[in-house]
Amino acid sequence: MVAAKRAGSTAKLIRAKSWAYCVGGLDWAAKNLGPEDWLIVDSISQMQRLQIQGILAAQNAAKSSRDLDIPGLQDHQKWQNQFIRFYMKILDAPYNAVVVAQSMIREDSEGEEQVLPAVIGGDRWVDIAHYMCAQADVVLYYAVSKFTDPPGQRRALAQPTPPFFAKDRYNALGRYQDIADGDYTAMAEFIEMIKEVA
Repeated sequence: MVAAKRAGSTAKLIRAKSWAYCVGGLDWAAKNLGPEDWLIVDSISQMQRLQIQGILAAQNAAKSSRDLDIPGLQDHQKWQNQFIRFYMKILDAPYNAVVVAQSMIREDSEGEEQVLPAVIGGDRWVDIAHYMCAQADVVLYYAVSKFTDPPGQRRALAQPTPPFFAKDRYNALGRYQDIADGDYTAMAEFIEMIKEVA
């Protein structure tokens, strides 16, 4: 949000302190945002952590012997299905969304490293990370590149560049977009580039 304020944004901020805030934020967005509006979810990785804390707190409230930190076997299916439903509610909404995630490195079925959105919880979550990428229209991988001359250029990959997963169904952003130091408007520019061809 600091970067948005530097760019002169009047965006409203709902800080998610618990899973209830995450769910409430989507309820607010459904009532207040329309086709010209954008919801920025930052970050879905943290929201997944808040989600399991919410599940464990509810289980502990119902039965005090349930651990507040260790999910039972029966909690994992709820955690996964609830998370997918939450994510798809964002993608299927009548407003537009940017979903920010941390990154994780996992091996694919052939033993090659692949960088995906970070979700915790074991191998089934790697499938969910792939599902998240498959459902999105655009997946950017944003980092400081060591491959530029000079090294250290901030870059958003828009097409697959192993081991990084990226895609652009609109083919609006090319293979990548470089972002200058101090540029806090790049995402808005990417959105306009996509709108031109969508």
